[in-house]
Formats: sequence, C-alpha cells, structure tokens
Amino acid sequence: MSMAFNRSFPPAGFGPDQPVPLSALGRFARRLLAQRRRRDQMFGADLFGEPIWDMYLDLFANAVEDRPVSISSLCIASGAPTTTALRQIGMLVDRGLLLRRQDSTDGRRVLIELSPTLYDQLGRLLLTWMAGENR
Repeated sequence: MSMAFNRSFPPAGFGPDQPVPLSALGRFARRLLAQRRRRDQMFGADLFGEPIWDMYLDLFANAVEDRPVSISSLCIASGAPTTTALRQIGMLVDRGLLLRRQDSTDGRRVLIELSPTLYDQLGRLLLTWMAGENR
C-alpha cells in the first residue's frame, strides 16, 4: 500500500492502556464481514444492504495486511451490484474518504484505499467494539 499505517492501536491517549496489535483489529474486521455474509445467506442480502460498510471493513482488513484492493475486488466485497458499488466508490472518493491510485505493477488496474483519517476512525471504532466484546 502507499500509506504507512500505525501497526498498533490505540494511538496515545485513546482507549485502553495496552496497545492492540493491528493484526487483531484486521482479524476482527474480517470476522465482522464473515458474520454479515452468514446473515445475508440466512435472511437474504436484499434485506441488509450496507455496501459502503462492507467496503470499509474490507479495505481496513486489507490495509492491515498490506494488500492492495482493486476497484473490481471492492465491488465484489460490497455485495452490491457493480453499478451501485462503482457509484458509491466514486462518491466516497469525491468526499475524500477513499483514495484512488494506479497500480504500479499493472497500469490497467486502479487501486482503492482508505484515507488516513477514515483508517484511523475505523480503527478506533473497531477497537471500541472489540473491547466491548471482550468484557
């Protein structure tokens, strides 16, 4: 990825005294995604559509694992029709929440990543949820 993210949460002055390894937050984001997919299978994805949230979780987990995410992969992760996902990605890029860049290894491919601010916000939220789950 083009950004160097912190490798542990929380940042100084936030949350519990012990930092949480970033890998644990990435696994937590993946677990949330897996739970959402099971829910969709049981009750129907059309009843629980939150493609932007699914994209955020996927982008966060991939950022933690230092894996690039292509637009086509993000569309799949959204669980929405491609046209809907593309429209939402465009809106999020326009708002500065997602960043778009060319893949340095394949000029035909466009990669998407979280803005540093959104990455930090998601990390904080996931940390809070993870801490509540462990009580």
